[in-house]
Formats: sequence, structure tokens, C-alpha cells
Amino acid sequence: MPQCTGIRGVAAVIMTAFLALASSLPDPAVAGDVVASPASALVQFRSFMVPISQLGSAKKPRLKAVTVIVEIGESEAENVCSNLPRIRDAVLVELFREPIALDRQTGMDTKPVEARLLEPVNRALGNAAIRRIYVLPGTEQAAGAAAARLPYPVMGCRPPRNRKA
Repeated sequence: MPQCTGIRGVAAVIMTAFLALASSLPDPAVAGDVVASPASALVQFRSFMVPISQLGSAKKPRLKAVTVIVEIGESEAENVCSNLPRIRDAVLVELFREPIALDRQTGMDTKPVEARLLEPVNRALGNAAIRRIYVLPGTEQAAGAAAARLPYPVMGCRPPRNRKA
């Protein structure tokens, strides 16, 4: 019995020393060894109508409202907002080529569409400014609850103010 308490005591001392030394070691991110990604922001566009098609149906696509939110670096917000018509055009061209699938039980299947839109939208901008695209069914008001669950705060594009000379 006395040997067990001695071993437990030594193990406790070694564990305490290890934890004290491990917590005092410099963190690689603090030391600057790892480059952190720039801060992200989400930009929400006004909702617009896009084509949807029923799964397994040969009917012409119908139109439904969606809200598009893009994840970008904070420094890219002005560039993205100034190119909003170009981005919307790239989204529409891609979705008219292959509409969003609509299933009666689950509704719009937007996950595959989000991945598919990333390349055409970045191509329209001329660089890889957009990191991720979220396509939310409905208008801005209807998509508000889903937008609140996104990882970053959502901001909108404001039209430029008219300057009077």
C-alpha cells in the first residue's frame, strides 16, 4: 500500500509540472509562425427571382425568390458591392443553365447550387474574392432567420450617395 501512494504522488507531481510547462510554451499563432486568414464578412444582396425545376419533371422552370449572401474578406466589401450587377448576372446565367432542384418534401436543394456558383461568380469578378456563397430561399425578410445563424454578421450593400456639386 505505501508504494501505491508514493507512485500516485510522483505521478501527480509529474502531471502538474507537465501542465505548468505546457501552458508556458509560446503558441505558434502568437509567435507569428502561422498566418491567420483575414477577417471575414458576409454581404447580403437584395432578393431576386431565379429558376427552379421540379425533380423528375419535364416542365419549364418556374421562378422563385432567393436571397444570396457571399462570404468575403472585409477589405473586399466595396469591390463586391460595386460589382453587384455582374455578380447577379453570373448567378442568373448559371441558374438558367441548370435551375435549382425543387423537391416536394424538402423544398429547394440549395447546397449543390452554392458550390456550383462559386467559380462563375469569382470569374465574373476577375479574382477569387468570394470564399463561399449562401443561397437562402425567400426574400430578405423570409431569409432573415437563416441569415442570423450564419457564422459572421451580415451587412448589405448601400447605394452610393448622390453628391451635389
